[in-house]
Amino acid sequence: MEDEKYLVDIIFTRRDTYKFTFKRIDANGNVIPVSATEMWFTVKDDYNTKTIRIQKKLSTGEIVYDDSDHSYHVTIQPSDTADFIYGNKYVCDIQVQQGNIIKTIMKGTLEVTPEVTFEGVE
Repeated sequence: MEDEKYLVDIIFTRRDTYKFTFKRIDANGNVIPVSATEMWFTVKDDYNTKTIRIQKKLSTGEIVYDDSDHSYHVTIQPSDTADFIYGNKYVCDIQVQQGNIIKTIMKGTLEVTPEVTFEGVE
């Protein structure tokens, strides 16, 4: 089973809860009907830094697999983006481990837009 890779741009308001759902798809367009061994959603400032801004993992329950429809659910919490700079494009990807094989299935950018109502300010 091989996942197809695609590019994604994620844009949402800083310090909002942001949820997204996806399915692993093989080269023939079919949903892969088994959970990955491990999965990581990672956000960094750029490709050259080792500092991780956000990382969600399947093994910690931060990425949730739904066996009924073979989808994965990721939630970015308000605290995850509290110190992000408006308009900066951060890089992100999703890597999947199936057995001893690790593959990047998604690459893209994450951008936060300005918030108007600041949590706890008003």
